[in-house]
Amino acid sequence: MRWLMIWLIFQIVVRADVPVLDFAPVKLRLEKPTTANGRNFWTTPQFRIDAESGLDMEAVEKLAVIAESTFAALRAYPLPLFAPPVKHQPRISLYQDSKAYEDAGAAKGSAGFYSGVGEARVLIRADYFLQAVVVEKGRDTSTMDEDLIVHELVHMGMHRKLAGLPQWFVDGIAEYFGSAHAGGGRFSFSRMDQAVRDHLRVKLVARGSELRLLPVASIATLDDKEWLAFMKSLPPEERYLAYATALLLTHYHLHGGAERLERIREGLTHAERQRKPPGFLTLDDAPAIEAALFRFWRNKGLELSFAAASP
Repeated sequence: MRWLMIWLIFQIVVRADVPVLDFAPVKLRLEKPTTANGRNFWTTPQFRIDAESGLDMEAVEKLAVIAESTFAALRAYPLPLFAPPVKHQPRISLYQDSKAYEDAGAAKGSAGFYSGVGEARVLIRADYFLQAVVVEKGRDTSTMDEDLIVHELVHMGMHRKLAGLPQWFVDGIAEYFGSAHAGGGRFSFSRMDQAVRDHLRVKLVARGSELRLLPVASIATLDDKEWLAFMKSLPPEERYLAYATALLLTHYHLHGGAERLERIREGLTHAERQRKPPGFLTLDDAPAIEAALFRFWRNKGLELSFAAASP
């Protein structure tokens, strides 16, 4: 098996917060798959990928490039984020429809899902990712929703640290990498204010000029099980609002000065050895953080408001 892996550009620019890292996608070529029980199997440097026979080979190769590039970006980012599974090679499974996808263990109503129990794998609804028309980087394109794939792969790439981190950061950092993803496995962290703003505009485009997010206090202290229960309690159209708040909280900590950044770095450093998430913030912090987010993003062209979910 021949692999061509080329890093085209590494550019590090030192700023007041974290260094900026911009790079092109990993290059690879998939060989002919093996086949068993009606599914095709490919092996890449980091992943085992499987899909029902007949799925477009070009789409699978595109997914493989995004997957390898996401792990590379996570490893290269100047915080100790990268901690993938070690007992099994990470697996990505694509399913043609919602029934097969949910029968495999994915959450009902989702389109991408990370299962860290047993053999860690990302499950993907191929019918959604390959056929949905999404607004991507300012233009309509009929393509896979790549940023959601990045989101699930970031979870997988941080597997061993997840239990030791607050859930808002787990999902916030996944959205942060989704924001930095410029398509096809290209990542740019050089203009994250703009990237986060544009990411939220795309995700919440139908909601008007004011972006109503969920209150910081509603997600600040949730663990993984509480987060899942909270998501299930929300109307489907409200669920992304929690992820949007988590994204802004993550940006607030990564780009808010040395003290906040060091708090995150310290928590990440010890995350694999602790089961109780660190106190990145408290409920008492919530009003001041919301006020700071409102002021900061208003200057960037986003009008924010924070309100409880619809009954």
